Amino acid sequence: MEGSGLKTLFTSGTIQGEYGFYRSHDGGVNWIRINDDRHQYGDIRSISGDPRVFGRIYVATGTRGLVYGDIDEQEEGLIE
Repeated sequence: MEGSGLKTLFTSGTIQGEYGFYRSHDGGVNWIRINDDRHQYGDIRSISGDPRVFGRIYVATGTRGLVYGDIDEQEEGLIE
């Protein structure tokens, strides 16, 4: 979380049988899915968090360019 000593982690893959993009605020103990089934982004080449903006993720795709998302404070998810 913001102000915590832990870094926010991001990953893409399958967690508990559901593929997606995930964020963790507790060192990878718990994961929050930050995309939905409508936003898969095609061929994923790379993902990275922004060290200057809490919760921001960048997704480099092979088919849709570079996309990024910030935390939606109401839903705690990814917004475009």
